[in-house]
Amino acid sequence: MEITKKMKILSKLLEKFLCYNLHKNGRKVLWFATMTMVLDVIEDYSPLRGFKYARLDGAFEVHEKEEIFPEKDISNFLLVNTLFGTGTYIYTRKHVRQSSSCYRILYSVTGALLLSFGSVLIWSVLRSIIPANQVLFTVTGISTSIAITSTGKKYLTDIDAMLHSKNE
Repeated sequence: MEITKKMKILSKLLEKFLCYNLHKNGRKVLWFATMTMVLDVIEDYSPLRGFKYARLDGAFEVHEKEEIFPEKDISNFLLVNTLFGTGTYIYTRKHVRQSSSCYRILYSVTGALLLSFGSVLIWSVLRSIIPANQVLFTVTGISTSIAITSTGKKYLTDIDAMLHSKNE
């Protein structure tokens, strides 16, 4: 089996950074990927190198989640996933890529926190205003999620377009 150049580099980084015995010394690595295909490759690669892994995405099995998060409170789990997803999305935007890596991380974390916790605040306020009806709560939550996400995405796209037109 031939290993791609990226996987060779990744393997060398893991060996150097984590003293090679990752599975023996208890150190952990957190992978971020914008495509599930990358996680599929890492999922196949990890056992070949003797690494244990836990996948936290749409392919994440419910029984695995219950082992890691025994309280069965999915809200915190989903909020953390939202923070990582939003932060990763902001980090890869054209206008953010021009900043130094420290500021890219700062902007991504700040944007993810503002968007995620701002939406939680909006949901709690709306929940106190609308009549007690589970279906209405669900529809309101999904509607505000779509509106907030669409607005945030449009904002970032417009900023990228303005930056692109300035550079021309």
